[in-house]
Amino acid sequence: MDHLPAPTDWQHPAVPFYAQRRIYKPEDFFAIPKSEGYHSLEDLIYRGLDTKKHTARSQVNQFIQSWLFFALLARVLGTPIHFKSLVIEGPNPRLTTKGLAGLVSEWAERWKQTANRTDAESVSALKNDYVQASMALEFARRFCWKHIANRPFEDDDYNANTGPWRGNFDRKHGNGNLHGMFDKAVTLSIASVGEILQEELWARLPPRQKDRVEFWKQPEDEERNWGYSLWCREQMQKHGWCKPEIRRLEGIMFHVNNIYYACSMGQRETEHTVRCCTDWVCNVDSAKTLPLQELHFHKQAYCESPAQTVDEGELVAIIGNGHIPLVRWTNHGKLVCKGFDLDIESPLQFGAVSHSWSENILNCGEDSAGRNNRCMIQCQLGRLRDTFANILSLNPGDGEPWFWVDVLCLPRDWDRKVTLLNKLNTIYRKATAVLIWDRNLLKRDKPAKEDYIEMNVRLDTGHWSRRLWTVPEAVLGKHLYVAFKKGYLELDKVNSASKAAMLDVRHPHHFVWKSGRPLDPSIRHIRSHIHERGKEFPVQRAWQALQFREATVKEDETIVLASILGLNVCRFLNIKTPTEVYTGTAAPTIESVASARMIEFLKAVDETPGLGIPSGLVFLPRPKLETQQYGWAPKTWMQRQLHTYPLFRPLKKTGYMMPYGLHVEFPGLILHCPNPVIKKKIFWIPVSQTLHKWFKVWIDDAGSNVEELKKRLQPSDEHCIILNAEKTRERWEVGLFVKRKGTLACGDVWRVETICRVWVRLETNNDELMRLRTEFHEDIKQMYFGERVDSQRWCVEEFSPDATSSEPEC
Repeated sequence: MDHLPAPTDWQHPAVPFYAQRRIYKPEDFFAIPKSEGYHSLEDLIYRGLDTKKHTARSQVNQFIQSWLFFALLARVLGTPIHFKSLVIEGPNPRLTTKGLAGLVSEWAERWKQTANRTDAESVSALKNDYVQASMALEFARRFCWKHIANRPFEDDDYNANTGPWRGNFDRKHGNGNLHGMFDKAVTLSIASVGEILQEELWARLPPRQKDRVEFWKQPEDEERNWGYSLWCREQMQKHGWCKPEIRRLEGIMFHVNNIYYACSMGQRETEHTVRCCTDWVCNVDSAKTLPLQELHFHKQAYCESPAQTVDEGELVAIIGNGHIPLVRWTNHGKLVCKGFDLDIESPLQFGAVSHSWSENILNCGEDSAGRNNRCMIQCQLGRLRDTFANILSLNPGDGEPWFWVDVLCLPRDWDRKVTLLNKLNTIYRKATAVLIWDRNLLKRDKPAKEDYIEMNVRLDTGHWSRRLWTVPEAVLGKHLYVAFKKGYLELDKVNSASKAAMLDVRHPHHFVWKSGRPLDPSIRHIRSHIHERGKEFPVQRAWQALQFREATVKEDETIVLASILGLNVCRFLNIKTPTEVYTGTAAPTIESVASARMIEFLKAVDETPGLGIPSGLVFLPRPKLETQQYGWAPKTWMQRQLHTYPLFRPLKKTGYMMPYGLHVEFPGLILHCPNPVIKKKIFWIPVSQTLHKWFKVWIDDAGSNVEELKKRLQPSDEHCIILNAEKTRERWEVGLFVKRKGTLACGDVWRVETICRVWVRLETNNDELMRLRTEFHEDIKQMYFGERVDSQRWCVEEFSPDATSSEPEC
């Protein structure tokens, strides 16, 4: 792993050398499995390693390291690889990958020279090498994902109603008899190098050929191809990361190398296990034990000067006049507050502060009611004044800068607070600079240029990046800056450093350059949509942005979503109690208020041009809203969900609400079912008369076990599966198992009730297909059959309330 950068206090793991001592040739990738008796790579990928051939741990690791590390390198790079070039000899020989950048650089130069030739022989050789390299990578990737990598933590879903996920944190893919035999450092190195080769292979292909290549597509930025590393997970837990933190990190970083680089950042500031963190919830923040004094900017251990505040009456008057309050801290030690109309006074230069309230950075006391006293200590005001003066390039004669900070500028008066919250979109979009105060970074020195990417990872893994209310501030602020113990840094410079690392193969951060892209992918996309008028999917990206975020008050969720999407925040803030339509109960609860606001939010999105409700919402997991009309909709958008691809399908991006449910258009299967309708959790459906094409269906663990479904489903009913993908392939895709209740719009729209989620994929195993054909002919009455409809309009209602969910193997 020494091909990757690391902080100065980090030691790369010693990766043991197990492979055969030999020169590895490109053809060895396909020859090595055959020499071990694996004559079909498809069977090897499907079944995993034969425990009769590999009885010892050393044998298992020798095979996978020889095949998936050395032979894969030789095949993709198209040149022999001598084991000595990648091994440090000694009593305990170990792998070294320091020379990987040099190998990739030499490979890139060879490709460049060949690609510039126009003779037929050179062009044919280039294509041949590309196809063989891409085939090898695809076989290696599939084997790693199925048999070596760890599963996702929560297998996609979280049910807030029933509590923590019931699965095992360390469940494995593949042959259970080989559990624990793979060396965790070896599997990490295989995934790391495989991922790098996959990225670099696409980069080598000439631009004129990329649009024509069907054999190997560009690796998706937001798709995890090489699985999850058990070694990285264990290291993060060892250094004080709790499982919700690790899950969040894996949700915003989709590459093994970036995860490894993030986990090298070392010990966390707080001990999560002592704070009773669960599999799903980090409870460290609620302890409120973070010290304040170290974030003062005086040399003394504490500030002796009195805290400063703005009079509530002054704020109420400013907001009542239709203005937005901004403050300045004069050089004479006086706090001044003034109202501005930012829509008219757009040339006004001012700053805005973005921070997490739960980090207690600006906390300097409580009022009589035990709430934050809305004061700031003078040294912090002085620091903000000096920082914004430098950012805004103010001369001494220009006066002190104006800035917005919610601790001082947000009133307690509810009506005025609602008015001002509705203008957050204006405040952060109009701000000349938005300054991020993250507790971890405020205690650190400003990084040197070569450490910009490391700093960005620390920001991504910090507390600021996981709070709900920092999302609109990060999305709306056009120019973002990060503050340090001394000085500040513009995030655009970090982005430039990332691009420089991407272009230079020998750059120390080349293989983790994606770690240097500021903010998580969803926020980057929304910023592009807002500031650059990009053609993105704002509602879908807003859903992504809220995954893994945390909020103290559940009702705030729709306020943040409205701010991001430019909706009228007052429309949701004015819902203080639920109506009987939403809950059907007399006693309102905080959760029911949140649900009432969510329903209103869905109405607003449906009514707003350019937005619309994503059709893929019907495929998302529980918890769902507890009303028949809106039962298809998630109860909350903060679900900690890793897989958001159902929202981005190209077919009919938006649906629209009907009195019974959500109108969507997707392909599907009309099922002909035996009695009972459901016998087992997994079943197969032939979709051709010749029985050469079968879909494998996996019933989601939606709390509806097989016995419950037997009682609930009747063969006389018409059942269907709504498919999320236009073409069902060998990869699992989510679907909905539904019961048809009738038709709408003169029969064009099928009204269906959701029974449970399912996973569907194309069956590709020849042995399995042969068995299925035989069983079908022997007892056709007990078999399923499916008629595919390529495009059908559905009215989906009532997603049944169930428990947790699981995702099947690849």
